[in-house]
Amino acid sequence: MTTLPNSSVFQSERTDNIHDVPMRVINRPFPPELDEVKVEKFIQDYQKGDVFTPIEIWRAKNDQGQSYYFSFGGCHRFEAAKRTSKETIRARIVDVPSTTIRAHLGSSSPV
Repeated sequence: MTTLPNSSVFQSERTDNIHDVPMRVINRPFPPELDEVKVEKFIQDYQKGDVFTPIEIWRAKNDQGQSYYFSFGGCHRFEAAKRTSKETIRARIVDVPSTTIRAHLGSSSPV
C-alpha cells in the first residue's frame, strides 16, 4: 500500500487539509444506517451554528486526472448537513490511490 503524506483513516488532531467541500461532489456509495435521534440532534446543533469535527473524504483520481471524492463514514454529520441544506461540509481530504477505491467498490468504481 502506498503511504501518502496525509493518509490516515482515523481522525486526528491534525488540521491540515481541512476544507469546506461542496456536498454535491461527495460520493457516498453505501446507504447509511442512521440513528434518527442523533441526526435530529446534529440538525439542531448545525442550526445553532456549532462546528463539527470534519468528516473524512477520500480523493482518488482516474487515469485522466479527474478527481473523485468519497465518504464512507460521518453519515450522521453528512445527513444533518444535507437536511439543513448546507452547500458544503467540513472535511479532511485524504488522497488515496485509485486501487483503494476499486477494492471497496469493485466494478462500480469510477476510478
